[in-house]
Amino acid sequence: MLFTKLLANRLFLLFISLIVTGIIGTLMVHELELMFSELSHETLAQLKEDEEGIAILLVGFGVLLEGRHILQNWIAGHEVEATETTHLCEYYGFILLALGLFIEIFDQITNLIHSPQVVFWTEVLVNYPINLYAMFLLFKIIVALANPQADAKLAH
Repeated sequence: MLFTKLLANRLFLLFISLIVTGIIGTLMVHELELMFSELSHETLAQLKEDEEGIAILLVGFGVLLEGRHILQNWIAGHEVEATETTHLCEYYGFILLALGLFIEIFDQITNLIHSPQVVFWTEVLVNYPINLYAMFLLFKIIVALANPQADAKLAH
C-alpha cells in the first residue's frame, strides 16, 4: 500500500520524471555518437538496443502517468476527484506511451527489411525526432509537476 501511495504522489512522479529524462538524454547522446561513427553491424545493433531502451522507458513511464488516477482510487478505496495534475498525467502519459509504441513499430518494420541502410536512416529520420519530441514532453511534465499551479496552462 505504501508503494502504491508513493507511485501516485506528484513529487515522486517528478523524481521519476527527472530520472527517466536523464536516462533517455544519455541514450540519445550515445545514439548521436553512434550516428556519426563508422556504420557497421555492431553500431547498428547498439543503435537498435539504445532505441529499444528509450521505447521501454517511454511506454513504462507513460503507463505509470496514465494510471495515476487509478492508483489514487485504489489507495483511497473510492473514486477520488481528478485534479489538473491527474488530467495532465493522463494526457502526457498517453502521448509518451504512443511514442514508445511508434518507436517499437518502426523497429519491427526495419527488422523485417534486413537492410543496414534502412535501419540507420529509420533511426536518424524517424526515431530520433520522436525521441526529441518525447524529451520536450518530459521537460513539460517536469515543469508541471514541479509547479502544480502551472499545469493547467501547460496541458495543451
